[in-house]
Amino acid sequence: MTTQADTKSALTKKGAESLTPVERFTNKVLEQFSATAGEVNITEKQRRLIRNYFLTVDNVLQTSEKKRNQQKNAVPFIWENVDLKSLSINVANHSLVGLDPIQKNHLNLIPHFDNASKKYHITFMPGFKGIEFKAVKYGLDVPKAVIIEVVYSNDEFKPKKKSGGGSGDSYEFEIVKPFDRGEVVGGFYFHEFEDQSKNKLRIFSLDQIKKRIPKFASPEFWGGERNGQKVEGWFDEMCYKTIARAAYDSITIDPDKIDEALIQTMFNEQQALEEPLPKVEDVVHEEINQEPIKIEMKEAVKESPSVEGAFEEKPEPIKGTDLFNEKDPFDA
Repeated sequence: MTTQADTKSALTKKGAESLTPVERFTNKVLEQFSATAGEVNITEKQRRLIRNYFLTVDNVLQTSEKKRNQQKNAVPFIWENVDLKSLSINVANHSLVGLDPIQKNHLNLIPHFDNASKKYHITFMPGFKGIEFKAVKYGLDVPKAVIIEVVYSNDEFKPKKKSGGGSGDSYEFEIVKPFDRGEVVGGFYFHEFEDQSKNKLRIFSLDQIKKRIPKFASPEFWGGERNGQKVEGWFDEMCYKTIARAAYDSITIDPDKIDEALIQTMFNEQQALEEPLPKVEDVVHEEINQEPIKIEMKEAVKESPSVEGAFEEKPEPIKGTDLFNEKDPFDA
């Protein structure tokens, strides 16, 4: 295990001109580690996480830039136009918590233009697997099993709530017609504990699920219309994820496990849910939500045996930005 000072020293020995973009980004994030957690031991996992954040943001920027309508939005999606300070703070906090943006449904990174700073801010939107990760890691009384089901009109579902001094909640659920389940009518989650008296069943009607659809939900996910044309979306899957978020959100956080990084990630999460894209130009939001952003990050999960060799490969320069001269945005 290496300290933050050792890590940054190893990265800077090469000299500013020879540092790769990911190394410069790592230096930027390490500065925030000190502000967030003081002098900490930087593990190999955290170094890989920082690298994964860099690669993910780079990919998101390039994808967004390809979709940008230059007549409506004159600000290119490039690193020079990103608020690196806020991004570095978020990366430091989320990597300390352990959230990995290349893991499916852990974390979604969404760029939006902030009129005050004239920069793109990167919103960290947690996925349901990221919420599950935090609940299991920081939970006070974590269930031994969390069961999540979407209920259809042809299913048979019979809830049994706790009564008197008996055991906790329970239910009976049978999929009568597995290949013709009908329409979605609701769903439920079930927390199962070793102590069965704690078992908890939470039921959701279809209306209750729909109330949780985000204000800026894309029809490519929930279905609906785009430019007057019907979009089928993935309604069933989104219902499942909505119930899953509620299932893990309801697990109480252990006060003894709370740290500054967790507080900041929870604050950011609440902001993202209440006002997903603050101060956003509508055109930017429309462009980045045309379809789900697909990110292929196979190279991001390679093992890195040491900090000196962790970023040996030299990434391609980011479009529109020379990252290897004194005007590099990571030097700001």
